Amino acid sequence: MAFYRDKSEDLAQILVSRMIELAVEGCDGYLARLTSCADEMDALVAELTIGETYFFRHKEQFDALRDVILPDVIERNRPLRRLRIWSAGCATGPEPYSIAIMLEREFGARIADWHVTVLGTDINQKFLSRAREGRYDQWAFRAMPDDIRAACFTRYGNQWQINPQYKRFVKFQYHNLIKSPFPSIVDNIAGFDLIICRNV
Repeated sequence: MAFYRDKSEDLAQILVSRMIELAVEGCDGYLARLTSCADEMDALVAELTIGETYFFRHKEQFDALRDVILPDVIERNRPLRRLRIWSAGCATGPEPYSIAIMLEREFGARIADWHVTVLGTDINQKFLSRAREGRYDQWAFRAMPDDIRAACFTRYGNQWQINPQYKRFVKFQYHNLIKSPFPSIVDNIAGFDLIICRNV
């Protein structure tokens, strides 16, 4: 992970709070814990990463996807009947699910028999667990029209669960944009027609 200098105070506060919680004395002690305990690395990453995301965030970008980018990519890929999209730094999953909803609703007939993958990756394992679950609070839908939410999600109390038809070609996995190899056939991080990477 990389940090801007103006965030160094925030980073220091988070590190101190982790050291207090673990009753670890000194930076050397915490570094030893970090390097020997994967769970602590996950806990630190969870504290450091920002999960600000919601469905169809930045409408103008999704309009460009719908009207310009995806029609071109789909036409170009017609002989292969394959489409691979990567949402890098996907947090809890609204971006990849928004793409899947758009693909199904706007281009479903054109790609019905295609092999479609929308891959969401993130460094935060807790975010990925929530993304795989596909269940969201009302606040995540602040940019989504109510009729689309009603058609694509099922309500359970105060939360909404994405319907299977929109979840079927979305996959989530861990990927560190700085350290993990790219491209990587082994990790299935290769051969993308479109890569979306925002707020990372």
